[in-house]
Amino acid sequence: MTSTTQGGDGFAAAVIRDLCNAYDLDGGFELCVVLGDSPSTLRYVYQALDQHAGSRGAIRRVEPNGDIVRSLGAVAQTLALLDSVGVGEGPRPIVWLEQQLFDAQAWRDALSRLNQQRSWLIQTVPYFIVLAGPRTLGELAPMNAADLWSVRALVRFVVGVPKPLYQRRHVRWLQLSDLQCRHRLDWQGLAALEALAQWLHGVTARGEGPDLVFVTGDIAYSGKRSEYDQAERYLDRLATAMDREPRTSWFVVPGNHDVDRDSVRSIDQRLLRSVTDADSLAQLQRDAASMEIIGHRLLAFYQFTERFLGPVRAYRPAAPWRGDVVDLNDLAVGVAQLNSAWASGVEHDSGHLLLGEVQIQDCMYFLHQTRVQFALMHHTLAELAT
Repeated sequence: MTSTTQGGDGFAAAVIRDLCNAYDLDGGFELCVVLGDSPSTLRYVYQALDQHAGSRGAIRRVEPNGDIVRSLGAVAQTLALLDSVGVGEGPRPIVWLEQQLFDAQAWRDALSRLNQQRSWLIQTVPYFIVLAGPRTLGELAPMNAADLWSVRALVRFVVGVPKPLYQRRHVRWLQLSDLQCRHRLDWQGLAALEALAQWLHGVTARGEGPDLVFVTGDIAYSGKRSEYDQAERYLDRLATAMDREPRTSWFVVPGNHDVDRDSVRSIDQRLLRSVTDADSLAQLQRDAASMEIIGHRLLAFYQFTERFLGPVRAYRPAAPWRGDVVDLNDLAVGVAQLNSAWASGVEHDSGHLLLGEVQIQDCMYFLHQTRVQFALMHHTLAELAT
């Protein structure tokens, strides 16, 4: 276990580097502290650490309060179950402790209980634990968890990037949907592509181009790799015309045509038939191993997002939905990318599609303090299972 304390302020990139180095250099229990008065900056650090861990580890967010020990015990039971079937093998998981709304008393209770159970934490649970919150947390921790604080590995305060003095009055966005690209475009499709590209170039030149681009499903016709290759060429042409980088300004959700129905297997459908109510749906969506199995049907879509949006914002089969925050000068904009097609796979699935509270909760964790919020989904509410 590392016992060297590092301190000081740093921009997000430097703090992320130090966190990732700490994660890579050790394999047992480790406690790190990330402080920042900007929730959006902490979310950025969280996402970067999650991406760095990737398939090697699993990041879990836990709300710190008086039940913190029980919450960590539940996580430990889940990991033990995954280990028993060979799914959880690999480096230690990451536990990110942060409150949606800072509550000093709840943090005091959590820190006190963690300090009481420090031997169990250090000897039994090989966690990489991150305490995240405002600068005040750095004052509460040593007072309420002195013994645990003495073995901390890293303490950093994230300094936000100064924002320009600019008052944004509007947000422009472009929505594209139901492209249903096949392995090549016919002459009509090419003509439409070029006409749209020229129009976007014109409005962008006048300073009236879109700030954000939403692609709301049915990108491919039948979920095949060759169709996504064609779609990528199509969308790259539009991105160039409007000078909007896909990795920062584009947001994508899948539709039922993005499912490769030839990849749907009987084991997938057996898992989906286990869903009988909201609780069983939540249990399935929190089971990374089962979601990986079901996600095979959208594998080509997930690989497309890694190429087009970049690895940091790519979809992952274990939790195929996203909540992202984009900073448009002085305006924080949240985009929830909900996946209404993750369980699609039969011919007539309208009225049987599954969304689930887990998607909403995960996305809103990142969006809850943004000024403007968008929710993207391919299907209408009427097409979801009731």
